[in-house]
Amino acid sequence: MAARRKAKQQKGVALLVVLLLLATLSITAIAVIETMTLATARMQAGGERNQARWHQQSLEALVINLLEKQAQTGPRIDTLSQSWLADEIIIPLDQGVIVIRIADSTACFNLNALVKRDGNRLAANKSEAQRLQKMMQGLGVSGMEASRFGDAVTDWIDSDGNASQFGAEDSFYTRLDQPFRTSGQFLVSVSEVRPLAQVSPEIYRMTQTYICALPMDSQPKINVNLITMKQLPVFLAAFDGLLSLEETRRLIEQKPQKGYQDLDAFFAMPVFAGKEIGPDIRSRFDIWSEYLTLNAEIRYGSALLQSKSLLHRREGGGVTILSREFGPQL
Repeated sequence: MAARRKAKQQKGVALLVVLLLLATLSITAIAVIETMTLATARMQAGGERNQARWHQQSLEALVINLLEKQAQTGPRIDTLSQSWLADEIIIPLDQGVIVIRIADSTACFNLNALVKRDGNRLAANKSEAQRLQKMMQGLGVSGMEASRFGDAVTDWIDSDGNASQFGAEDSFYTRLDQPFRTSGQFLVSVSEVRPLAQVSPEIYRMTQTYICALPMDSQPKINVNLITMKQLPVFLAAFDGLLSLEETRRLIEQKPQKGYQDLDAFFAMPVFAGKEIGPDIRSRFDIWSEYLTLNAEIRYGSALLQSKSLLHRREGGGVTILSREFGPQL
């Protein structure tokens, strides 16, 4: 009896061991399956992101090709009557969609013009600082705040280490809790000014739509055919006091539906009657956009890619990508 009872106990222990082994193997199998599932999902998501990026690169190449062909076959004029400038373009994909918009990038204040080249150095450009101040005041920013903003950006870009009246140089920034140095070169993106002294989140929010960072020490020629009431402050500042606010608003409202065919037609508008238009003012405008922005939103599978590409159209018809930004444009 004792031997039989002992045998039953041993069988019970063996069964318990087998059950424990099965439980362990089950847990291990579940973990392996979860790991494989997660790895597969990551591979799929990574593949979809790569595919979205390839679509973005192909899209840039396509737009550049179209712009270059247009330069070879059509007149050098851009108006809102051209659908590719006025409307969103939707391109369906097998597993997603691409939404693009090509926009004018000339009706903005180029922050890099706050300095001018002096040999190998970048020096403050006071006349452009005054133009910036006029534009910002048109947005409801006080003259003091506008001066502070202009000085802060100028000191960030210029080559010297001497702080402007309201600006700051390395002697200030290197003493912060998270120290850094001034750039001493052109801005690549307007977002670079966000951490600067005198640039509050509120001031940045109010101005970001009206400022740009083009790789030159001058302002782009504003395409008068694409100007809208949204760019009124930039347009007004470009006239340097030649037109009043009301006259500038009226000029935008009276723009011909098909645009101006040349600048003579633009300066023949009634608001310019009796006014002396100097060559400096005249040189600030054009009927063609030298700079354009390609905004794209690409959805492929579960991937979402948002991009903004700055395009430069050269005199000979060629197009160059100056910069790219990815992610939501904040």
